[in-house]
Amino acid sequence: MARLTSSHDPRGGRGRWHGVSRRRAVRASQPQSKRHENILSNETLETQVQNDMSPFPAVFREHVSWRRGPCTQASGMATLRSICMWVAVQHFSSHILPTPQALEALSGVRYTEALWWSDVNKDLLKHMPATMMEELFDLLCLHAPWSLTKEILTMYFLPAVGTSSQPPRTRSRLFLPGSLPLFSQDAKCASLILATLAGSFALASDAHVVTRCITALDLHGLTRLPGAAVTRLLRAPSQASHAWRLRRVSLPGCLSVNDATVATIVQVTGDTLEHLDVTLTSVTASSIAAMGAACPRLQVLKLAWCEHLSDASISQAVSDAISHGAMSRPPMIPFRALHTLDMSHTLVGDIGVSGLLRLCGTQLVSLDVSYTSVAESGTLDVLAMGLGSGTERVSRLEHLGIAGLCVHAVSLLDFVHKWLAYPGEVRQEAPSLRSLCLDNMVEYVRRQPSSLQGRQGLSGDTMLMVAAMMHHTCHQHHVVMDCLSMNGDKRRAYVPSHWALPPDRMTRAWEASGVSMVRMLATCTRRLSLQGLDLSLADAVGHAPSSSVLTELCLQHTSLSDASLQCLIPSTGALTSVFLDNTQVTPTSVDALVAANPQLSILGLSQCRGIPVRDRRAYWDRR
Repeated sequence: MARLTSSHDPRGGRGRWHGVSRRRAVRASQPQSKRHENILSNETLETQVQNDMSPFPAVFREHVSWRRGPCTQASGMATLRSICMWVAVQHFSSHILPTPQALEALSGVRYTEALWWSDVNKDLLKHMPATMMEELFDLLCLHAPWSLTKEILTMYFLPAVGTSSQPPRTRSRLFLPGSLPLFSQDAKCASLILATLAGSFALASDAHVVTRCITALDLHGLTRLPGAAVTRLLRAPSQASHAWRLRRVSLPGCLSVNDATVATIVQVTGDTLEHLDVTLTSVTASSIAAMGAACPRLQVLKLAWCEHLSDASISQAVSDAISHGAMSRPPMIPFRALHTLDMSHTLVGDIGVSGLLRLCGTQLVSLDVSYTSVAESGTLDVLAMGLGSGTERVSRLEHLGIAGLCVHAVSLLDFVHKWLAYPGEVRQEAPSLRSLCLDNMVEYVRRQPSSLQGRQGLSGDTMLMVAAMMHHTCHQHHVVMDCLSMNGDKRRAYVPSHWALPPDRMTRAWEASGVSMVRMLATCTRRLSLQGLDLSLADAVGHAPSSSVLTELCLQHTSLSDASLQCLIPSTGALTSVFLDNTQVTPTSVDALVAANPQLSILGLSQCRGIPVRDRRAYWDRR
């Protein structure tokens, strides 16, 4: 019997499976990076990657105290829908899912009664609307991840083609988080699930009915997932380029995803793709050229932790994308719709970033170049030019991340001044900036041989100036910042550094301590993270807030004392999360903080020697 071949394929013998099942393609899909090899060889590091790349990390409550309660909205008030969904999570996870916890919960129930409950709940799940099923799945991932077995996931939460007895089951999202015990304990489970879906899509003539409903492909933290598994899934339906309408593809932490995988994504769903996340993968700059040429609607691009990116490769990729766009009919500008760009933790410098910013810099809303080679000269002038500095149309950035860069403080303040006004300066236009990350920055002058060489963190006067600019701008236009994150160099915040800012830039009407800085920022920031400060001393001078807007406070490694925390408590009232790790607080001040913030649900007290170890992770259980 002759072996079946693809000789009748109109594409010259290259079917949709070409390049997927070959052994050399499988070998090529394995991660070649030294960093990726280290991740896969270290179980602890691999688990950390799986949790960090997943929206529902399994160890989320390992190092913090968690106050259990019903799901709440942003306002903090429990709604009837959230309470019902919370009850459903507890009920379904204990009545239909075969786990040790379920058997223990049903120990007092007769077998016939348990079987009846199981049948009833299965029928309810089968008839639950798709939107509610996705919400239920998210809550199960967060509160009962052990209850999601392969059978339950396949039977209720994954899309399925129709059969003679059952209609097709449509879902708008295909979501597999690597933090679930199902995937973290079985490295091949995700591949088998995707292979099963690919097989059903390939055999069903009406697979497009299911695939066209899927708008999001989210595979988070699946470190052992081969890139070929994603390729098989996308090529499985007949006429795959017309079967998919994906708007979001998120593959963070999928180490084996490479340029071939991205090429398939672009080929299959490039016309509709708006969001692409390939954080911590094996992609190179060739994927950037492919995206720019075939994804006109791309709005979000995340390339963090991709170590194969460099200035030279990105510059060449951008040039190729521009050339391809010029030859298109009609001509197109690559990345013309891009408004979110994340290139943090890469080897990219000013040249590579500016190459992309010249195409989309003035329209960016979010930019993250943290821990890159940007500003190696000590200034942010090139980055500012890419964002439209000196032109009539400056970028309306809402999020800016420049953590870990080595920048001169004067250049840093000039750069931030593009969006925040100096104290006393009047601006007619309201600021667009809502989030600013300045963690682990190194002041450029510390490159010179001195006692402070290589020391991370901003000096006290620099931090104070940034805080004063933010406070002045927010109160002038009556706006509130979403997030501010920066850390000092473990010296008193009000002590000048070993160099001084120019007098015209250092406009300071008061001598403020670190506590005063926190109280000042608490009036205009919802999420505040200030680390590396000396908060051991309290002061009576500060900014008493007219209303509490602070919801998350992080003062880790700040030498925070009870007196300082007591001074900060009047500036709170709406806190939901507090992280006081490695401080000098005691149960007395922590009790007062909890009493003043009734909505507080997350409390981090790791390495607080003034608090007994048994209370640090189970604070509310012992109160």
